[in-house]
Amino acid sequence: MISLSLDTCNKKTSICLKKNDSYLTETIDSDNPNHCEILVPMIQKILQSNKNNISDIDEVRVNTGPGNLVSLRIGITVANTLSKSLKIPIIGIPSFYAHNSCNDIYDHSVIIAINIRNGLYAYAEFDSNSMKILDYSFKSDQDKINKIISKNHKLISDSLIDDFLASKGFCQNNISAYNIAKLETSNSMDLLQRSIPIRPINEYSFVVNN
Repeated sequence: MISLSLDTCNKKTSICLKKNDSYLTETIDSDNPNHCEILVPMIQKILQSNKNNISDIDEVRVNTGPGNLVSLRIGITVANTLSKSLKIPIIGIPSFYAHNSCNDIYDHSVIIAINIRNGLYAYAEFDSNSMKILDYSFKSDQDKINKIISKNHKLISDSLIDDFLASKGFCQNNISAYNIAKLETSNSMDLLQRSIPIRPINEYSFVVNN
């Protein structure tokens, strides 16, 4: 079983090739990412280094955000194309799940909030020690974030954490395609997409001004 995972959520271009129980990951991090030019060559390189062809891929996964909408669409377009041309399964996975999967066992619920850079935030609240989403929003302001957090929550943000989230006790967490590849998915997980065309998890446009 060979699974290819893609993540072009923000400044990182990240891919992971899972072959049985082994993982091969490559990530390029840049302040001025050019996902469109480097993603396909990265895929070709990682397949060649593992002595595989593109036709050997059995499944493709992709980060569906929240994140930079323009960047997300590049990875999602490539994933949709691979799924359609190779006739293989596809899974669109929100980054909320990848962030939550990085946590150690915790007795309280987890809130993951992502700065979308125009005074608004996307967030998801997870039940303790599970992948069950209790609440989520793709368009919340600081007042809403203030209302949902409490001492009974573990607070997590992504690599684009801002001063507001940091002041509230959110911890920065970095994910890559490896976290998408390693995630155990189930039909009970909300917000997963399993058929083309996969789309960004929120069509709400928050294009980042780099």
